[in-house]
Amino acid sequence: PEPEGAECTASLRLGNQWRDSGEVHFEAWVEVANTGGSPIDDWEIELAIDGTEVYRSWGMEHEGGDRYEAERWNSDIERGASAEAGFQGSVDDDVELPDTVPCSAFA
Repeated sequence: PEPEGAECTASLRLGNQWRDSGEVHFEAWVEVANTGGSPIDDWEIELAIDGTEVYRSWGMEHEGGDRYEAERWNSDIERGASAEAGFQGSVDDDVELPDTVPCSAFA
């Protein structure tokens, strides 16, 4: 059976990396996919990645703590479609991002 309601997954993809002042800085892309049975009107992800400081984002707004939500222009996602956002961060050593982060979808 097909899933009912609004559901999403958020996958991470690492982009460029560079070293500056002893830290490794990087950019990463977030793909939020609608995996549910109905369109998504808004979504939110949690970027709680150990040892990572997120200092810039695009396509999503920082809501406090590790929570980021869609911007108005990319909040609607039809069934089977996805939206993309991104962020820059820094770590002390090597960049190790999880494949996915928690995602909440709202209809």
